Amino acid sequence: MVFAAAFIVLAGLSAAAYVWGLRLPRERPPVRKAALAAALRLLGVPATEADLSVALRPTPYTGTNEHLLALELDRRLAAAGVGRRARLTLLPGDLQRLDSFPVVATRGLSALVNHWIVLGAPEPDGIRVYDPISGVTTVPYDRLARLLNPVAIRFVSE
Repeated sequence: MVFAAAFIVLAGLSAAAYVWGLRLPRERPPVRKAALAAALRLLGVPATEADLSVALRPTPYTGTNEHLLALELDRRLAAAGVGRRARLTLLPGDLQRLDSFPVVATRGLSALVNHWIVLGAPEPDGIRVYDPISGVTTVPYDRLARLLNPVAIRFVSE
């Protein structure tokens, strides 16, 4: 009974905050938008975190799902005439088999939190990783394969 009452109060406060325009950001810092902007810039498409925030219109409860992200990326790629499309795909078990870059991937930090990164070009000792928080580094293939979630956004030729 107490739990139900507490839930109703929290839901009411959350709904009131939404109506009044008070929203807590789902991501601190906005790593998802930073990773997407970095991937677009690697493909030669101008993008900033600010214009992606406006275009993606995340909700305070669900954020923006990966399908909507891929649709927005497709729209921008088509407008820029890059000749690629964004596709949600499974990463291969062997990352050395990746054939198109950049790849927007997530690294699971916990059961509820994903950290967004961009996989750049392959190098002899690993893959160049563009991390919105820690910067650009090269991570060995075997270590990276253990860290990444299997679903990623890849940019494939049309």
